[in-house]
Amino acid sequence: MKIRSIAAPQELQGDRYHKRAEYWKLCGLIDASKIVLFSPVSYRSIEADKYEMRLSYETVLEWLGQPTAGMRKELSQLLSQGLCKPQGVWTNVGTDIKLLEWIGWLYDLQVQKYPNLWIVGKRSTGKGGKVDPWMERSFSKLGYRFTLRLKLGVKPNGDGWGSQRHLSAVHLHIDGAASCSSFLMPELQKMTADCSLRPQKTGKSIAIGRDVPLMKGKDYDEERASEVFKAAQEVQAWFEKNEEALLKVLALGESDRSKA
Repeated sequence: MKIRSIAAPQELQGDRYHKRAEYWKLCGLIDASKIVLFSPVSYRSIEADKYEMRLSYETVLEWLGQPTAGMRKELSQLLSQGLCKPQGVWTNVGTDIKLLEWIGWLYDLQVQKYPNLWIVGKRSTGKGGKVDPWMERSFSKLGYRFTLRLKLGVKPNGDGWGSQRHLSAVHLHIDGAASCSSFLMPELQKMTADCSLRPQKTGKSIAIGRDVPLMKGKDYDEERASEVFKAAQEVQAWFEKNEEALLKVLALGESDRSKA
């Protein structure tokens, strides 16, 4: 079984499997055997031709379909993680598996109900044991960097991440824009006047977005999760509508700062 496409074969791995199977036959432990390479489709190995059969994660996932419970669901989740996780994650004890499963549920819900949300990034892998309920995506346009942050979960004191303790925040951050806030804020306020989104200065960034009812980690509340994605959809629609004007305003803001 191989987890990722670049995992190298162990020395004489295929030959050792064959020898082990023959030994078990001689001992009477088994009557027959078949040596199978179980891996992602993308896996490449100089040992691949030494296996009698090859079976891919993708084939098994397609066969499983979308199981809702039991061992089939657990196997489906395990294989899905195997297709996106770096190898080191599999031996990491510190990953919060329950939180990782909840994040997987969130992303599955997004795919099912809001499939056009390109602004939402890839799901967390739990790499190095680090996993949190925030959903983030960073991207660049003409040298300007943006980050969508869906601030789910709660702070250690139990408060939400929005403007009030019972709220979560859905914000598109314009990274580094706070240094031009005196010029940019009035312009961004005009650009958001006809919608529910509002700009605000957040550290070194300016964030455009709104708050939603608090979404707690590991809370399978589809209604609240939908409110998060609705807000993200609104942010995405706003960005797509105003992208050209926004980039011009950011360029003017840089020019204004350089003159000062």
